[in-house]
Amino acid sequence: MSSPENLGQTQPISVLVVDDDADLCEQLVGLFGAYGMTTRGTGTFDTALAIVAADHPDAVVLDRWLGSVDSVPLIGRMRAITHAPILVLTGQADEVDRIIALEQGADDVMTKPTSGREIVARLRAQLRRYFSTRDSGPAADAAAPPGWRADPLRRQVFAPGGELVPLTAAEFDLLATLGADPGVPVSRAALTERVLRRPLHQDDRSIDNLVYQVRKKLHPFGAHMMLATVRNQGYASAIPLLRD
Repeated sequence: MSSPENLGQTQPISVLVVDDDADLCEQLVGLFGAYGMTTRGTGTFDTALAIVAADHPDAVVLDRWLGSVDSVPLIGRMRAITHAPILVLTGQADEVDRIIALEQGADDVMTKPTSGREIVARLRAQLRRYFSTRDSGPAADAAAPPGWRADPLRRQVFAPGGELVPLTAAEFDLLATLGADPGVPVSRAALTERVLRRPLHQDDRSIDNLVYQVRKKLHPFGAHMMLATVRNQGYASAIPLLRD
């Protein structure tokens, strides 16, 4: 049996397989397990979201179609709660479909059928990149570039180069709340009350979706990884906002 795969990490790699084909799901779970990875499977997207939120797997292997559900338009919901690599498996070889999956937040797209060795190799490549940039904690982002400015009156944020970041009012409030105390995590409940000005309800993903939107808008400035998910605590920002 293979020794636990960890790519330099202290724990074995954990992989979530999401496929409604029970036989294929079992095969993939067995494949990654043979390489020493800790693997579990599920057949529905909603269950996958719950597992990602609770267990924070290191990677997700997601089938394009889960029964009649197209998982690609839903990737943003998963990306809002994890930075982990998402590898999409699809039976559609069309280039447009692959591009759409990548634009929705997938890290890689593979057309079925494909060899198990290639799936593992592609997943390892994504994991190496992920682990090389992943935060080890909320303070690990202390090297964030200085010079981010906030104008509270106009609810505007400017990147270090002076560029205006196109934020909605709620997105500004989120970034300003987290940026007021960089590195300190704020719970989803507290963010919901401060930013959305209402209590957090069960199954409410509004803050997660808002974080996802802000990350997308920070991406062109190379700062999307500076809005961190802090396990069991909420979100934290490494961007100190200097107020005008």
